[in-house]
Amino acid sequence: MKKRISLTIILLIIVLGAIFFYNKALGEDTINAKIGTNIGDLAPDFTLQKVNGEELTLSKLRGKKVFINFWTTNCPYCRLEMPEIQRLYEEHPEVEILSVNIMENRGKVINFLLTNGFSFPTLLDSKGQVATSYLVRGTPTSYFLDENGIIINKNVGAISYQQMLKMLDIE
Repeated sequence: MKKRISLTIILLIIVLGAIFFYNKALGEDTINAKIGTNIGDLAPDFTLQKVNGEELTLSKLRGKKVFINFWTTNCPYCRLEMPEIQRLYEEHPEVEILSVNIMENRGKVINFLLTNGFSFPTLLDSKGQVATSYLVRGTPTSYFLDENGIIINKNVGAISYQQMLKMLDIE
């Protein structure tokens, strides 16, 4: 009986310790932040399909900086910005690039990416629900997240590679 109680106490200590360290790993900012689209907010979570059919969930990228870019193929400013995003993708593998196409069909998006030589991860927001939750009113719109999923910067309009680095706080 005493052995059973001792084992239960040890197990309880292990579970509580695991919960404590898990919360510590998430970071204080993540635990205390409200979900929203303003700087300082925890970015709204989402799951979308990549153009290759795999699913990607934003919250599973915690621990890495994330660059989210909402765009369409017919947006001239998006087209200007795409080579800069490709450069960021190639030169900074520590940053997760999430290129989110809004409401266009998979074939059109794949054709655009292949024709222009873009290889960064591209997600399909086929119903526009994620763009709506991020309050996208024009394209391109970009969000920059820290390792805890907190929005550290955002921008509407095309930006340069150097501006991307600055908004991601990369020297």
